[in-house]
Amino acid sequence: MKLLKITILTLFLGLTNMQAQIRNTNLNKPKIRPRLSLPSYVTNTFDKIMYDLDHGICYKVAMVSLELDTKNVNHNSFNIETRHGKGFLVKDGNELKAIFPLQMGIKQTRYQQTVETTLRISKDRNNAKIDIRNSVYYHLIYDAKIVKKKNGYFITVKKNTSIKTVSFTFAIYKTPCLI
Repeated sequence: MKLLKITILTLFLGLTNMQAQIRNTNLNKPKIRPRLSLPSYVTNTFDKIMYDLDHGICYKVAMVSLELDTKNVNHNSFNIETRHGKGFLVKDGNELKAIFPLQMGIKQTRYQQTVETTLRISKDRNNAKIDIRNSVYYHLIYDAKIVKKKNGYFITVKKNTSIKTVSFTFAIYKTPCLI
């Protein structure tokens, strides 16, 4: 019995010694960055947005506009006017389309109105073609550049005529999908 106790004690001390000799090293995880390889036909920003819409990523578009007359003042009777609206961007054939309410005029006056506006963005060579229409006005703008920024895409364009200058800023950004 004494021999058995000595043997167990020796084994126990031997095992604790072995555990003490095992060193825990901090292994760094390999730095693997998952990369989504885009198909070869995704060559520009417009194609990237179309590709994302096909693969379940949703976008919204926000629009702000200012119209100046030839005297460089805001184009209404109060010299203060805002035009702004936002809506979901959807794919419509080879175009990006958004239908949204656009707030026009001055709030809390009879000059404030809301019009349903249709925005269409299509590919025009390497740039974008923008078509904006509602019951009050329409604009067709060629050679717009979609610029990639950290938090989304931006388009800033202006259209000059002999009596007025209209400038538009569009922000296209990712948003949670409703479905």
